[in-house]
Amino acid sequence: MENIKESETNSENQLEYIGFMNSVKQVKRNIDKLSYLILLGGMILGMEISSLTLFLNESYFVEYFGSLTSFRQGLLTAASPLGGIFGCMMYGIIMKSKGRIWSFRFGTTLWIIGSIIAASVWNIWIIVIARFLKGITVGMFSILLTAYINEIFPMERKGKSIAILHFGTTVSIFLTYLLCSVFNFLKNHYSFRIVWMIESIPAIFLLIGTLWMPESPRWLTLHGEYEKAIMVQNRLIKEYNWKKIRNFFELTDKLDIITLYGKESESYGYNELFKQGCWKQMLLCILLQILLNFSGMSILLYYIPYVCEMIGLENDFKILAGLAPYFVNMLLGLLPLTYIENIGRKDLILVGSIPCSIFMILIGTIMGVCGYSIDTLEGSTGVNNNNNSINWKVDFQTGSIIFALCLIFISFFTLTLANGPNIYIGEILPLNARPKGFILNIFIGWVLNFSITLLCPLLFCKLKWGVFLLFGIISLMISIILFKCLIETKGLEIGEINKLFEPRTGRIEKDVQDSSETKEFNFISSLKSNSGQDGTGKLDEEKSNFKFLDDEKEIELITPITFSIADDEIDLGQVEQGI
Repeated sequence: MENIKESETNSENQLEYIGFMNSVKQVKRNIDKLSYLILLGGMILGMEISSLTLFLNESYFVEYFGSLTSFRQGLLTAASPLGGIFGCMMYGIIMKSKGRIWSFRFGTTLWIIGSIIAASVWNIWIIVIARFLKGITVGMFSILLTAYINEIFPMERKGKSIAILHFGTTVSIFLTYLLCSVFNFLKNHYSFRIVWMIESIPAIFLLIGTLWMPESPRWLTLHGEYEKAIMVQNRLIKEYNWKKIRNFFELTDKLDIITLYGKESESYGYNELFKQGCWKQMLLCILLQILLNFSGMSILLYYIPYVCEMIGLENDFKILAGLAPYFVNMLLGLLPLTYIENIGRKDLILVGSIPCSIFMILIGTIMGVCGYSIDTLEGSTGVNNNNNSINWKVDFQTGSIIFALCLIFISFFTLTLANGPNIYIGEILPLNARPKGFILNIFIGWVLNFSITLLCPLLFCKLKWGVFLLFGIISLMISIILFKCLIETKGLEIGEINKLFEPRTGRIEKDVQDSSETKEFNFISSLKSNSGQDGTGKLDEEKSNFKFLDDEKEIELITPITFSIADDEIDLGQVEQGI
């Protein structure tokens, strides 16, 4: 009889384990689906970068819309970053009342509308409106996608998720320019109409994909939807914590301790970002945004055909050569997935910023020494290309050297600066300052992007080769400042990072969880009444997890939620364990 009972018990345990593993596999498939949707979101971020630049200098485009001055060329291109500025502000307004999934659906719908308007364009101002509308989506998604990654994916997957997001952006930049090159052979207005309509396809798939996307558990909790938040949390626990425990738990009562964090976060004003405890982090964030925008990558992404014309490339060869930077950017965008979690953030940034600034200075110097000024740039057929912004040229041999330096520059940028600053910014801001700090940081980035994109054709016209030299010097100066100021954050918890920025000390104290950061509460009486066991709950304000400790088990709430608790105001509720 004992053997029979033991056999039945083993069978039940095996069935229970099989059921649990099937549940884990299902959740893993769901997480993989989320990664694909993040990739689609990244594709939306990159399309507008390369969807216009090839057409600006084509004769049929100029004939259809009329002559384009340097300012009009800049305005057409900068309409998207201008929309990004408004998208950031709009996100800051709607984030209080609308969820992440609603924001995804709104943004994709706006993008589809902008694509339809662009495909039916009849003058340049319609192009401006269409790119502005799609720019709003890009501005929203530049914050929304990163915020969603931080709230859904665990710490060990965030770096790779950011890299996947960037890879989606590089893929869309390349594919969009490739489509422009293919349909450019039509040599009529259908060339750009077809491409701009195709841009709606990723948005349509992402809009459909939102049907399977879970809402952010943090957002749900802060808005009182506790049951949905608990469901998402338990799914994440089964995926990320299943090796530590075989049972997951549900929180059946309202999480009063979490709502207090929501009040604290909402009361944190933008002016407090520049006060004691946060101003150093914000200053570093702003410097990193200046570095990203003045590195020169914007010139090569938005205006690569201009560079190709300046180095002596013409006609179809110029169009095909313009594919090379986008292809290198896409191909190397895969590599950060292999090392992004194993290299220091400071090293990643500096290894990219210093060489990139030197390459940009070399490009400007070689172009200035070996080039010559011209009144108008003509192709091999002697036909004016109607581009008033280009009045400097180098011979083909020198141009080949400059083109190779451009590709090396893009390689270094893609492998380092494309991901490093964004990861670093997400780690150094204090938790209660992150929502508004991140919005302000992205807003500043879009303002800089808009200004540079708008003025770049005019700078080409006035400064010629000096544009590259100017950007190289600025980025080199910022790199030197960052070398002195950046603090390594790899592998550190938020509490340890905060201590590094405290004015009284420059090192991490051994006891990070001191009395000011960690509060312990005795729940013996409530736990006895609910589960018949003794235990202690520990709440860590700096680390984003909750632990229930007893003699045999340690259960972690993986969802990245920060708790802020006032003494004697805690209602833990009831904790149930089991499948």
